[in-house]
Amino acid sequence: MHYIGQIDDRSIYYLSVKSDSNWAVQLPDKDWIVVPICDKRDAKLMEQVAQACLEHKVLYVCALGTECSWVDDYFDETVLANRIKQNLPLSSSDDFDGEPMTTWHHNLDEGFWFAATSAYPTLNDEYLPVNKVVCLDLTENSHQQQLTDLAVKINSGWLPPDVE
Repeated sequence: MHYIGQIDDRSIYYLSVKSDSNWAVQLPDKDWIVVPICDKRDAKLMEQVAQACLEHKVLYVCALGTECSWVDDYFDETVLANRIKQNLPLSSSDDFDGEPMTTWHHNLDEGFWFAATSAYPTLNDEYLPVNKVVCLDLTENSHQQQLTDLAVKINSGWLPPDVE
């Protein structure tokens, strides 16, 4: 896992599942957001990613890339399947209060900005601390430099066009 910068009180990391076979053991165990970047559907890989992130108690999922909506749905379905396997309640939205929030963003710049600055998970209407954002690249091409450059821009005051 590569440290790519700091934004406010959040340390930002980059990890490629394609180039690092030990990616899953490097995931944090608490107080973190995952930013999966996905441009091609691969259900077998996505199952591994979703399960690993949930086992490592991810608090928020901000999916990016051309398949971001599918990734968001996959995480939601995995949460639901895990709850069914554990015989946990499913009848009200309150039953999911301890599960990660999921969002998807087609625009990589805007989605990364959101994850790094504005994604705040809650539990029982209380904000949870987040001090790590892990950009988990599922693509063949590295986004590390692009995300590093974005972190610098954000720290210089850059905002996505729709936010300004």
